[in-house]
Amino acid sequence: MSRLEETSRRRATHAGSWYPSDGGQLRDTVFKHRGQGPRAGARVVVAPHAGYKYCSSVLWPAYESLDTSCPGSSHLRVFVLGPSHHAYFKDTFLVSGYSELDTPLGPLPVDTEYCESLVQGGGPFKRMSEAVDLAEHSLEMQYPALRCLLEQRGLSSGARGAQVVPIMVSHASREKYASLAAVLAEQLASQRAIVVVSSDFCHWGRRFEYTGYVGSQEELTTALAEETEVEELTARSKLAHHRLPIWQSVELLDRGAMHVLESNDLDKWTEYLAITGNTVCGRNPLCVLLLALQQHRGGAPHWEWVKYAQSSKVQDITQSSVSYASAYIKLPSV
Repeated sequence: MSRLEETSRRRATHAGSWYPSDGGQLRDTVFKHRGQGPRAGARVVVAPHAGYKYCSSVLWPAYESLDTSCPGSSHLRVFVLGPSHHAYFKDTFLVSGYSELDTPLGPLPVDTEYCESLVQGGGPFKRMSEAVDLAEHSLEMQYPALRCLLEQRGLSSGARGAQVVPIMVSHASREKYASLAAVLAEQLASQRAIVVVSSDFCHWGRRFEYTGYVGSQEELTTALAEETEVEELTARSKLAHHRLPIWQSVELLDRGAMHVLESNDLDKWTEYLAITGNTVCGRNPLCVLLLALQQHRGGAPHWEWVKYAQSSKVQDITQSSVSYASAYIKLPSV
């Protein structure tokens, strides 16, 4: 697309395979996983992007925690940040060029005017191609859940309806990350925006080229303190400290990631990733989020982890799994 078009609608390319294509079935899939309801000041969520049969029980309770209140007559602006699984790019952020995002419950409107202002602003923002947009699942997997939430809150249409700003994030310098973080921080401070960061956690197994292992919490703590890389399991790994089941080791690694994220410290996050090698696919959008949270002026943002799960409980080196974690982040008032 050469420019943002008035009537372009992104097809729901993963409907019918990664999540139900029928609206009623989608509601049933999502709403059976009830959370505790909205939390005042919860303006950010981190949510997985796997098939809904694997991750909807983790994703939806975090969505229900979101504070979607919006003062005045302004519409709610929803930033959705996701990693790229197929296209490689560096030091730029790709903004969707569509005007609507299709879901089984109806379309989500894109904030085309705002997206165009980002692209035309002379910074690191570029327009996403149709091919890249349609192939990527990290953004799309948030759209059905977001549509469910907005419908539930009465924000799916009308003057006070929400509008979406989809942004794909890949490798970038700290300076570039900071430019997007500044945008998010400003928008969050207005209390007229929420942010969804799309990320799965550990991808474990040979097919993911990652078999990191720690035998205990103490082992992980020591590795982080001494800045020594964690062990990679092989078929010949049969030492005494390997008695901890692999799936429990994976959870220790993921819980370690969660703990580091709670610090709102980008340096600690990049150090954790370097030491553990944990294959958190949303690591780059999370870098942006941490910088945005550091700019919040109303007090330290507070993370609440809602749910954690694994696609399977790995017992030996021949198996694999993907981890899912969700959180909401409360921003103290300025």
